[in-house]
Amino acid sequence: MTQTVKTLLFLIVIVFALLLFNLGARPVSKIQEVRIAETAREMLASGDYTVPRYNGELRLQKPPLPYWTAVASYQVFGINEFAVRLPAVLFGLLTALVLFLFIKKEAGLTAASHAFLIAITTFISIRYFRSGEADAMLLCFISVACTIGYWLVMQNSAQNIQSKHTGYLQWLFGLSVGLAFLSKGPAGIAIPLLSVLLFAWQQKTLPQFKQCFSVSGLVVFFVIAGAWYAWIFWKLPDVAQHFMGKQLDETFVSGTHAKPFYWYFAHFFEFFMPWGFLLPLAVITAKQRFKDQSLKPYVQFAWVWLIVVLVLLTFTVNKQMQYALLFLPPLAIILGDYTSQNFNEKNRKLATINRWFYGLALFILATLMLYFLIQKFAIEGVWLVAIMAIAGGIFYALNLHKKSVQASIFLIAIGMLAVSIYAEQFASKEPRKVAAQKMLEELKLAELKLAELKIAKLKLAELKMAPLKSGSQVYQASPGDGAYSFYAKQIIPPIKETQLAALVKQKGEIFWITQLPPTDPSIKYALIKKIDDASLYRLTTTSPDTSH
Repeated sequence: MTQTVKTLLFLIVIVFALLLFNLGARPVSKIQEVRIAETAREMLASGDYTVPRYNGELRLQKPPLPYWTAVASYQVFGINEFAVRLPAVLFGLLTALVLFLFIKKEAGLTAASHAFLIAITTFISIRYFRSGEADAMLLCFISVACTIGYWLVMQNSAQNIQSKHTGYLQWLFGLSVGLAFLSKGPAGIAIPLLSVLLFAWQQKTLPQFKQCFSVSGLVVFFVIAGAWYAWIFWKLPDVAQHFMGKQLDETFVSGTHAKPFYWYFAHFFEFFMPWGFLLPLAVITAKQRFKDQSLKPYVQFAWVWLIVVLVLLTFTVNKQMQYALLFLPPLAIILGDYTSQNFNEKNRKLATINRWFYGLALFILATLMLYFLIQKFAIEGVWLVAIMAIAGGIFYALNLHKKSVQASIFLIAIGMLAVSIYAEQFASKEPRKVAAQKMLEELKLAELKLAELKIAKLKLAELKMAPLKSGSQVYQASPGDGAYSFYAKQIIPPIKETQLAALVKQKGEIFWITQLPPTDPSIKYALIKKIDDASLYRLTTTSPDTSH
C-alpha cells in the first residue's frame, strides 16, 4: 500500500466516523433542512418525484436534486434525521477528496492532506456537512467543475494532463456544472465559469478557456441543468414562472435576507475558525512568492476562485451563513499550500507565529472539551474522546506525522471536530428546536391513549392526555413549518386565521398549532399543550358572546 493510499484511507475513516457521530440525534428544525426533509418525504409518499411539494403546496423555488438524494437516502435508511443528513456528510467528504486528489497531483501529499483536513474541520463546514441542506452538494460539484476547468486551461503545461484526456474532461466539466446548477441554481454555473475564465486571462492563456467546452459536454450540461425546468415550464408554465421569478427577485433584487456589503468580511473569522486566522499570513507569503514567481499556478487559481466568490457574494443582496461555505474549497487549497511550507528556512518569524497559533488552538480546543465534559457529562463525550485517542494512536503508529501530515494540523483538526460535535449535541440545545418533535410525540401518545380508552371502555374523563376525537384533524398556522409534517409523517396543512371560522364550522372540531390563539370571537379554544413558542389549541364553534 502506497503512502498516499494509506494516508487517504486513514483520513477518510477517521473523519467519516466523527461526522457520523450522533448524526440523527438532533431534531430537524432549521428551515433550510426542514424544507428538504419534508419535501423529500412528500415526494416519497406521493410517488411524484417531478413536482416538489412542501406542506402540500408547490415548491418550485429551488432545483430538485437535493430532494431526490434525500428520497434515495429515505429508501435505504427510512424517514428519519440520519437519512436527511447523510447525503451532506457524503458530499462533504467527496469535496475534501476532490481537493486532495487535485492538490496531490499539483503539489504533493502533505499539502493535499492538510487541505483535506482544513476543508472538513472549519466551523462552517462541520455545521453544514452535518445538516440536511443543499450546500454541501453544491460545493462538491463546483469543486469538481473548477478543478477540471483548471486542468483543461493548463493542459498544454508539461506537468498537467495530456490532450488525449481532453474529451473525457470536457464531458465531465459539463456534467459537473449541470449538477451544480441542479443542486442550488445559478451559483453552480457562475462560480466555475468565471473562476476558470479569469484564471485563463490572468495566465495569459485566454484561448485555452474554450478547451473547457465540447459539443458532447454542452449537450450533457443542457440535459442535466435544463430537462427538469423544461418539463416544469411545459406542465405548469404560469406557476413555474411565478415561483422562479420570485426566487430570483428575492436573491438578487429585493432580498429577504439583505445584509450590508461587508457582512462576509465581518463574519469571516467566525465562520472559518480556527483555520481562517491563518489567511492573513497566507496573503503575505503569497504576495512574496508571486513576486519571485514561486507561487504555483494551482494556488494562483485558488486565489482567483476565492476572489470570484467574494465578489459574487458581496454584490448579491441576500447574504446568509450557508452561502459563505462557497469560500471553503479555494480557502482549503490556499491554506493547505501555506501550512505545508518549510518556514524554518524561509521565514523564521512566520515559523514562530505558526507555532504559537498551533499551540494556542490546541490549548483552547482541549480546554473547551474538558469544560463541556465537566458541564454536561455524557457517555457520548467518552466515546468522542475514545475516537480521538484511537485516531491519534493510529496516526503516530503509522508515522504519518513524519511522512504526510503535520501532527499539529491533525490534532487541531480532530479536536475541532470533536469539540464542535459535542457542543452541537449538548451545549447549544434550545427548546424551540425540539418543539415540533415533542408536539407530535404528544399527539401520537394522545391518539394511543384514546385507542386504549376505547378498548377498555373507560370514561372520557379518565383520559389524561389531549382529548382528541377520532378523525379530528391537526392544522398549523400559515405559512407553516414543515417539521410538524415531517414528524407527523403526514401533511399538517397550513391555514390562515381568516379561514379558521369556516373550517371549524365545517368540521366541528380541529386542532391548530400556532404561537397565539385565534382572535375570532366565533371560535372557542382550549390550550392543550405548549412547548416553547409552539402551542396546540383545540378549536370548536361557539356563539360570538361566549367567553373562552
